[in-house]
Amino acid sequence: MFLFGWLVFICTVVWDLLSFTNIIRSIYISHLGFLFFIISQAYFLSIKFDRALSTAEEPTEKLDLKVQERTSELNQSLELIRSDLNMAKKNQEAILRKKELKLNRLKVTEINIPFSVK
Repeated sequence: MFLFGWLVFICTVVWDLLSFTNIIRSIYISHLGFLFFIISQAYFLSIKFDRALSTAEEPTEKLDLKVQERTSELNQSLELIRSDLNMAKKNQEAILRKKELKLNRLKVTEINIPFSVK
């Protein structure tokens, strides 16, 4: 496409030179050849950029899928950890019951406060 646009432009310039030297009686058409050259260049560049963009988008789509998979795996692991922590909390609460000690007017109570609450 690039060469075809260039060839049309060169042909119109040659045509205008022949017309200028009165070898051929015709109007000047090199401006039309130049316009065709510009349009063919724009078309050629748009195809190149389209290919480059589609090539650049492929890894992005694959990366998005990988991120979704990993996020799903992490959420499943997080749910498992939360359920294990809840079970451990219930076990600890069952083992470490509150104990009270009463001495005359003084009441002493033993409680377990997790480190993460402080």
